[in-house]
Amino acid sequence: MNLGAFGRDSRPGGLPLVRPWGVFASRTYEWSGDAFAVVDETAFAPPAPAARPAAAARNARRARRPAEAASAPSAPSAPSARELIRSARRAQGVARERAEYSFEQNLAEDRRPELAEVIGNQLLVVGQGFRGGQGYFLWSLPVSDENDLLGVWARDLTGDGRAEMIFRVRQQVGEIEREILLVHQFRPRSFTRILALEIARSLGELRIENEVVWPRRRGGVGLRIRPGRSRGWTAENWRFASEGGDGVIPILLPWRDSDARYEFRDGALAAQP
Repeated sequence: MNLGAFGRDSRPGGLPLVRPWGVFASRTYEWSGDAFAVVDETAFAPPAPAARPAAAARNARRARRPAEAASAPSAPSAPSARELIRSARRAQGVARERAEYSFEQNLAEDRRPELAEVIGNQLLVVGQGFRGGQGYFLWSLPVSDENDLLGVWARDLTGDGRAEMIFRVRQQVGEIEREILLVHQFRPRSFTRILALEIARSLGELRIENEVVWPRRRGGVGLRIRPGRSRGWTAENWRFASEGGDGVIPILLPWRDSDARYEFRDGALAAQP
């Protein structure tokens, strides 16, 4: 068939047909009320220039190679716990201060470990799974001087797979010096104290010190307190009330009390019968 006869519409002013070898790949018409009018035309892309023989050979070799999947831009990696602690230290102005205690354990939220540091009398906690990896926790220890912080531990005493923070602090109450064991637990919205226990008391040369026994087997929970021993104090010269009024469990007395075991119950570490 001779398609050259169809080069134009039969009507005067008609548009040429859309042909495979023509300029336009497609043409869109709309009815204007009395006739169809062109509203859109898409032109053919111009043909690519012929490749030179050497370039054609290279292209052929490339085509035979296994296609490499286009890699999407990688998302920025989450900061590590060490990067988070450095950032938090800078924010608090203690970038160069030495940590007296440092722990890397699961303390809160998911199973990823948190990084906890005690700097002076401040506890600083960060973690990739802690507060979405975007914030940090800062807590002032209940001591008037950092020398009154006698020990810090991170141990799971409740059996939930997360460690509690345990602090041994020294307090001066009038002429009496006492040592308190404090146990705190991270919860979704708080850092809750679940035990406060007096474990030592001194007055001059007189002293009573209880013994703290941690769980000895993996997965063990709770803790045991033994009366320990007394130096100078006896049932005759002990002149203190057996109950305190500040929420701290009184010290065990060697001449009167037996071992006490504390296990997690009703949101706190409580003495077991």
